[in-house]
Amino acid sequence: MASEAAKKDEKSSVATMSVEDGIAVITIDMQGEKVNKLSSQLFGFFEDTTNQLASMKGLKAVILTSGKDNFVVGADLDELKGLSARHEILEMIGRAHKLLNKFERLPVPTIAAIHGACLGGGLELALCCGYRIATDAKTTKLGFPEVQLGLLPGAGGTQRAPRLVGLATALEMILQAKQYDGKRAKKIGLVDEVVHPSDLARRARQAASELAAGTLKPDRPQRGFMGMLLDKTPARMIAFREARKGVSENPFAKHMPGPMKVIEVLERSAGMSLEDGLQVEALAFADLVVTPIAKNMINVLFFGKNEVDKQKVNDAPAMKVERIGILGAGLMGAGIGQVLAQKGYQIRFKDRDLPSLGKGMKYAYDNFQKQVDRRRMTAIERDINMSRLTGGIDYTGFKRSDMVIEAVFEDLKVKQDVLKDTEAATGDRCIFASNTSSLPITEIAKVSKRPERVIGMHFFSPVHLMPLIEVIKTKKTDAETVTTTVEVGRAMGKTVIVVNDGVGFFTTRALGPYMNEASYCLQEGASVEEIDAALTQYGFPVGPMTLVDEVGIDVGEKVGGILLKEFGDRMKPPSAMHKVIEDGRKGRKNGKGFFTYEGPGGKKGPVDGSIYQVIGWTHKPIPSQEIADRCWMQLLNETVRCMEDGIITEPMEIDLGTIMGFGFPAFRGGVLHAADAAGIGHVVKRMGEFEKKHGERFTPAKMLIDMERSGKTFFPKK
Repeated sequence: MASEAAKKDEKSSVATMSVEDGIAVITIDMQGEKVNKLSSQLFGFFEDTTNQLASMKGLKAVILTSGKDNFVVGADLDELKGLSARHEILEMIGRAHKLLNKFERLPVPTIAAIHGACLGGGLELALCCGYRIATDAKTTKLGFPEVQLGLLPGAGGTQRAPRLVGLATALEMILQAKQYDGKRAKKIGLVDEVVHPSDLARRARQAASELAAGTLKPDRPQRGFMGMLLDKTPARMIAFREARKGVSENPFAKHMPGPMKVIEVLERSAGMSLEDGLQVEALAFADLVVTPIAKNMINVLFFGKNEVDKQKVNDAPAMKVERIGILGAGLMGAGIGQVLAQKGYQIRFKDRDLPSLGKGMKYAYDNFQKQVDRRRMTAIERDINMSRLTGGIDYTGFKRSDMVIEAVFEDLKVKQDVLKDTEAATGDRCIFASNTSSLPITEIAKVSKRPERVIGMHFFSPVHLMPLIEVIKTKKTDAETVTTTVEVGRAMGKTVIVVNDGVGFFTTRALGPYMNEASYCLQEGASVEEIDAALTQYGFPVGPMTLVDEVGIDVGEKVGGILLKEFGDRMKPPSAMHKVIEDGRKGRKNGKGFFTYEGPGGKKGPVDGSIYQVIGWTHKPIPSQEIADRCWMQLLNETVRCMEDGIITEPMEIDLGTIMGFGFPAFRGGVLHAADAAGIGHVVKRMGEFEKKHGERFTPAKMLIDMERSGKTFFPKK
């Protein structure tokens, strides 16, 4: 009896059920968790509850809702991670399918009352209900994010979604991992009603009564002639053909088996019964879970990211921050201010003149307007956010700033001058954060009267899109400053890694040799197209030649000079790059780089053939694999040297930094996971070959050599 009671208590800790006037309300509320997840405990509750409901006399309807600010965010990946054998995965999926099928077949109307995130397995659970009501809250999102983790929906999503919204929309939902708010979800037929959050419970009960009485019927949008045609054979082959084409052209999706597997499942199961289609889905899901790609992405992008996002950087509490000054309203400064204003901070810009200030304000406005155009923000919200942005050409308004973020020219004296001016204009507790990509924070802070309040805050461009912030602490930076800066970064919705001070910190220092090596390949005879293709084939979202044009060739030269001065010849760029600089090429910003552009800052075109005359180039093809190996192994080698120097030491933070900071292939798990997968012995041997051919810049770091000799890896197998 005691064990039965314990089991009952365990199940009630994930959900409860109440019945009133024949309407059962199931409230999912996993105790001790911030979000609800599909777990074995929740399955156990549903098994018992569904059996109870199926035999309940006088039952009129069932409402499924949540006791949290989210519905259900997906499957419990901790449990999935613990399964290694394919038969275990199939057993788990089979249990989920059986349970959801049984719930779907209850002899009374079922209603999903959705508020907050309803994603992955949560949406699959909601799809088993005959009627869905969502709130119009910003936090309410419905979608299937599984392909972003190397998976596909495995609890019926590939089967129920096409039946509900049509094949074309289902393909878009799953392949693009699109998330829909309540209004958009209603428009495509994913939900039946949209209400204010405060009215969700009342309307769900009312809808339950109306459905039970037969006075309410789902009124879903018609798919139109083309939509209906694509659901039929053989016309639906058009949808599959176009979907395959889209995947093959996507630089991310083409490296991952998930998207093509989704298309395969939908194609194979088209016309099948639900039960047969679920079998196809289950087998495909099991195939994906055991792949190294899925394991890498789940380990790093889910578990690793969650770990880094939650970890305490020290025991000091964060200071309350409400007002932030921004020095420099250029693209970087304006981008920082725009994101901060959207998160509720009061922002005060300072720039050298009113036209520069005006450009920054317009940039912020345009970014807000894009969200309005995409229906992610209302015009009123845009105007409220803009009201948080003010500016001037002096330090008026800075006195009450809790933090000042400097985003001025990458020059030590300039940054030191604005630091001194800022300290004179602000209070003693104001934090000064320098957005520098390479200059040591210790050097900047040498002129400070309060160096304990000086820190680095390295953003990546464009700020509103890039998910990483690199926070740099010096030996004098106090704990409160670090904690506060990290909390501000997290409040912006970013993943924050904390590193120790040093020239180039981690991300810039590691990226330098990678970019240099691409340029060496160019100088030796590989074409711009061949170099970019080699690295995009490896999995980078863009090639290094495209990247240097985007960042700015002149910026690369400036940063490269700082790295060269500190680290010597291993950071030395090829002579060809000096010729490119002398030719006045800065990349996209001035419409003149390795590629052609429709004017300064304009749309990118093909490679500018004149670049080859500028550098005195003769075509001598280099194997694609060699180009990729030379570049990513240089990145790896400098990363390991950063570990040796104590700049950053945690492997998971490093891999997140390489993925989120400059696009190292996520499906490879980051640069250290990639090294483990290739084999440390192979990496050291390969670098030795390159060293004999190209010189000491390929000398393996001591840590790599030691690891090769001892058989160690960055991520020991458990």
